[in-house]
Amino acid sequence: MKLSNKLWIHWGKNPNDVFQYLKISKAGAKLDESKKFIQWFRFVKDYRDKKGARWFLDYEIYRSLLKVAPEAKIATALQSLKDIKDLKNLAEIVQNYQFKLWVGRKDPRTDGNGERLEQLQVLSYDVHWTFTQGRDIPVSTLYSFNT
Repeated sequence: MKLSNKLWIHWGKNPNDVFQYLKISKAGAKLDESKKFIQWFRFVKDYRDKKGARWFLDYEIYRSLLKVAPEAKIATALQSLKDIKDLKNLAEIVQNYQFKLWVGRKDPRTDGNGERLEQLQVLSYDVHWTFTQGRDIPVSTLYSFNT
């Protein structure tokens, strides 16, 4: 655990405090390229490891991200985090939460704002494959090539 994360936890800071301190909201469209986003996600992991996952639930992580980026960008950011060894597990957990939200919608081709995911170019091959793995969801139900 990084010293900064240890200190923040020792000082009673929670992921929402660190989210504001790191100004994650400025990352927005470049969330998946932001070093501060990675630092925050790593803090969330350390915080949950220390305090327990019930102290900052999956939906709270996702809700924090929705404040600064559309679901499409969150999907690609989570996919990128899975390439970082120590963040892979938490990224998969949050990504699974996002996928459950998508599947639970009346039209899984849209994000929470009703925007079509394929128009947002969210479903890269990796995200699409992970989303449909183990589900009977043909590509044609997610993509509409007649826009």
